Amino acid sequence: MLCPVALLFVLAVADSALDKIEKAEHIDMVKIKSSNKTRELRVAEHMLHVPVFRRLNYRSQVSPTNIWRVDQMRSLMKSLASRAGYQDQLTPYAIRRAHANVLDRK
Repeated sequence: MLCPVALLFVLAVADSALDKIEKAEHIDMVKIKSSNKTRELRVAEHMLHVPVFRRLNYRSQVSPTNIWRVDQMRSLMKSLASRAGYQDQLTPYAIRRAHANVLDRK
């Protein structure tokens, strides 16, 4: 199962949305906080008001401002699941619940 944090990190790097991180490898330059073993990643100023998940425009380019609606995500996931041969319905809710179940077990 894909890690949702990794997905958000990849999207942020692709958008140049993180301050001082241009490639995934640059995350090693961010110091780890000794108190809780985390890294603090700052969002670049120019991306503070840009939606993370954005829809495609008529040229199949990512829109700089239009948010990707859940009905569009649901439709795309249904199509992908069908083409991949899944018999069960794949929805954003199913993915959210699957991750929550994994976290509950920890």
